[in-house]
Amino acid sequence: MTGRSPINKRMQDYFNARSANYDQAELHHRVAHQLLQGGQLRSGQQVLDLATGTGLLALDAARHVGPHGQVTGIDVSPGMLAQARQKAAQAELPAVTFLLGDAERLSFADRTFDRVFSASALVLMRDVSAALEEWVRVLRPGGLLAFDGPDGQDFGLMGIVADAAQEIGLTLAFSQVTATPARCRALLTQAGLEVQDIQEVSEEQHVPLSAALLGWEYTLAHPACVELQQRPQEQVAVVREAYIAKLTALAEENGGDVRLRTTLHLAFGQRPAEP
Repeated sequence: MTGRSPINKRMQDYFNARSANYDQAELHHRVAHQLLQGGQLRSGQQVLDLATGTGLLALDAARHVGPHGQVTGIDVSPGMLAQARQKAAQAELPAVTFLLGDAERLSFADRTFDRVFSASALVLMRDVSAALEEWVRVLRPGGLLAFDGPDGQDFGLMGIVADAAQEIGLTLAFSQVTATPARCRALLTQAGLEVQDIQEVSEEQHVPLSAALLGWEYTLAHPACVELQQRPQEQVAVVREAYIAKLTALAEENGGDVRLRTTLHLAFGQRPAEP
């Protein structure tokens, strides 16, 4: 068991503010469903859902493991957890527990869980390699870890911001962590896992230019953009101008709307069974 670390207040505030409508995005549902399918859940298993949010994945997992299993969801946001607990009560799912906690410093004993999931959270970790090591620590031999992360090119407005940040020589970390299937494989093997599968989920949206431009403040506020948030205001202004220029050019190419593609890579790894 490792010691607890302070909750990231910036991240906590951001997700508290989003808790009421966080799970309305259709892509979140698709990712959670595909992670669970690849996770091959069985009745009676012990499951950990990291950065559970409003419990989208955890609640479905509880239905899979049944009354003899147990699902634990942790998150930094009390607002998100309140939504998750309310949904669990409404669905009458007793085999699921939601706890306030940091996904990088888990208060669980080694080898506690049969399955560990992380939906839309890996790129938010302060130290991705250390986080994966911690997740593997609580995974039982033979157990599965599943996570997802954004493609290095196609990540909606976040991808446009990452591209624009190159104007000041800044490479935003979130755009690199799971940029390609090969990087996802490397993350699994470096964490000591056997690669089981790499999958993909994509969506394409056509957004009016005016709406895309208004997305700047919202996108900049995302915790994954913290490196840009910490830059001097004059540098942030340069990135904003590049963001506007890139969106305007995309709209001109597409008859007035901005075509945004989001691609997420899903990675599944197994902790080797003991001899």
